[in-house]
Amino acid sequence: MKKGDAREKFGFTIIEVILVLAIAGLIFLMIFIAWPALSRTQRDSRRRDDISIFLRKVKDYQTNNRGALPAISGDGKNITFPESVSTSQNTWADFYHDYLGEDFIEPNGGYYVIDVEQCKSGGKMGETCTGAITGAAPYPSNLLVFVAASCDGDQAVVSNNPRKIAVQYRLEGSGVYCANT
Repeated sequence: MKKGDAREKFGFTIIEVILVLAIAGLIFLMIFIAWPALSRTQRDSRRRDDISIFLRKVKDYQTNNRGALPAISGDGKNITFPESVSTSQNTWADFYHDYLGEDFIEPNGGYYVIDVEQCKSGGKMGETCTGAITGAAPYPSNLLVFVAASCDGDQAVVSNNPRKIAVQYRLEGSGVYCANT
């Protein structure tokens, strides 16, 4: 009988254990690197869906009000879900309260904030609306609503239809989403 034959091998060598731990570490590292990007993508997808809901509610409002849009009261900035609203004015704040309600919540947890403006520029069809999202800027938490506008790709541009709106939102991941009625 040879000297090494009586022993049987049990367990793993240190090299095998280190190799398995290194592979497991790489898998966890890939998951933790990919998770934030996946979460951003899911939140941006939800925002696109919310904008579709918003536009559908605008159509409902127009159906109930002979095609009219809500009035832009004051400067139309920073409209969010209010505690109480005067329903006699038919403003965007009333629209938010009556048609969107407290369930219109941004994926990060707060209420959406809406900025409503009349689309203005040099007055020529197809020109970008003044105040529209252009170029690289940090992503806002506001929906930009332009009255008398339509979307040309990701840009809100002047439209000849005063009852048409374009909604812009800078996505958290990258890019601008623009949708119109």
